[in-house]
Amino acid sequence: MPPITQEEAREALADIDQATRQMHRAVAGSNMGNCLLIGGAMWGIGFTLNYFFPAWTHQVWAVLSTAGLATMALLGFVNHRRGEVRSPESRRVLGQVALFWVAVMAYLIALCVVLPLRHWADQLVLIVTLLMLAYVLMGIWLRTPILCYIGLAVTVATLAGRFGLPPRAFLLWMAVFGGGGLFVPGLYVKLRWK
Repeated sequence: MPPITQEEAREALADIDQATRQMHRAVAGSNMGNCLLIGGAMWGIGFTLNYFFPAWTHQVWAVLSTAGLATMALLGFVNHRRGEVRSPESRRVLGQVALFWVAVMAYLIALCVVLPLRHWADQLVLIVTLLMLAYVLMGIWLRTPILCYIGLAVTVATLAGRFGLPPRAFLLWMAVFGGGGLFVPGLYVKLRWK
């Protein structure tokens, strides 16, 4: 096999750069930005309401989770109807992503049921860190570094808040750094990846 010339290497790097730009446009056109915005808003509202109305924690999250999932499903349906999911490959990947999140949620529920955690704040840390692990893994799998950065940043903020703040203040911390940690990158994707 003959060695690669400098010109061939430049062309290959240009192709990689163009593919990266196309991937950014595809992701911005997909629901990733919307999902981050919705998830960030849900977390910001949910943790804030939990701080002010601790007796309503389960009801707050039941309503927000149902509304958030329904909104994301509706957005996916609308994008599908518009024909934004065109190729069989993109449909396959979207199906794999959906199954990935179903598996993550099933394992998360199982762990919350089985593990004896001494405090509700520890259960919250478990939930958030496992969800952020899923973001990191999805970022690696889909070669989308922003998901890795989100997962790592929110995990660090979660651990810092849990070990540095009283439990009730931790809820407001999570509203800002958990909700904001999803919302701000979602806004960035929607506005800048065009």
